Amino acid sequence: MKYIPRKYREAQSDWFAKRGLPWHISVAIRRSEGSEHFESQTPVHVFQSCAQDSVTVVSIMLDCLTTLKKEIPELEMAYYKQDNAGCYHSGNSIISAKLAVDAMGVAVVRNDFSDPQGGKGFEGVMK
Repeated sequence: MKYIPRKYREAQSDWFAKRGLPWHISVAIRRSEGSEHFESQTPVHVFQSCAQDSVTVVSIMLDCLTTLKKEIPELEMAYYKQDNAGCYHSGNSIISAKLAVDAMGVAVVRNDFSDPQGGKGFEGVMK
């Protein structure tokens, strides 16, 4: 996904053929302790320029888990639900789940991919 900076009321000639900034939205949802309420955090990584490949995705996933582990020290398990893009299906991104356990002690229990016709999930509905 690209973040495209724009002006208010820009002309049509200014709108087309823009180059945007690559960004990655993650959503972390957890149940509050002793409660049935859910809390969510939404880390957003915006880059000036980067390759949108599995190496970048793995770095972002590990950064999100590192940040969450610092904020929630009792975090032991994580579940991924990812877009159906090719950078998530590579062996590099699958093996990163094992790296998360070794590096931080957070076990990635499950790695799901969203249905191609089902939308992007929670991060896709944020406005």
